[in-house]
Amino acid sequence: MVKDAAMTVAKPLSQIVNESMSQGTVPSEWKYAKVIPLYNRAMSNDVDKARPISVLPVVSKVLERLHIINYTAF
Repeated sequence: MVKDAAMTVAKPLSQIVNESMSQGTVPSEWKYAKVIPLYNRAMSNDVDKARPISVLPVVSKVLERLHIINYTAF
């Protein structure tokens, strides 16, 4: 999906990333995660046995990685 929209979102996305890197922050909207339970197949009905999995936007993961690389370079 990102590849299909690459030409449309490249410039605005690069502006957001550059501003984020210069300010040292991540947009707050990109910090929200959808948490879903992942059940063990054997105990699919036992809520206590479920592991929470956080689903984050791909772009936020890339931006976080860029921040890590930027800060560890110094």
